[in-house]
Amino acid sequence: MATHALLESARCYKKIPDRGEKEAASAALALEKATELSMGRKKLESAATCCRLLAELYEEQKEWSKAMIHFQDAAYSYGGCASEESVFYARHCMLKAREIAQIIADAKHN
Repeated sequence: MATHALLESARCYKKIPDRGEKEAASAALALEKATELSMGRKKLESAATCCRLLAELYEEQKEWSKAMIHFQDAAYSYGGCASEESVFYARHCMLKAREIAQIIADAKHN
C-alpha cells in the first residue's frame, strides 16, 4: 500500500504545470522511497516502474547522469520480469540510457 501511495503522489507532482525545484524534489523523493520499498519486497516490476519514472523526471530536468543511471536500473529490474510489457520497457529503458550516454559524451567533447 505504501509503495502505491508514494508512486501515485509522485505522479501527481509530475502533473503540476510549471512545477519548480521543490515539486520535482518531492516527486523524486517519493519515487526513491517507493523504489526502496519495492526492492525490499522483491517486487521487481514495481521497482522498475519507479526507476523509470524517476529517470524520466531527471531527464526532464536535464540531470543526465542521474537519468542514465535510473534508466539502466529500470532496464535491469524489468529484465527480471516475464510480462511482454516488462520486456518492452526493458528495451525502451536501455535505449534511453544509451541515448543519454551519448548526450553526456557529446557534452564532454564540446
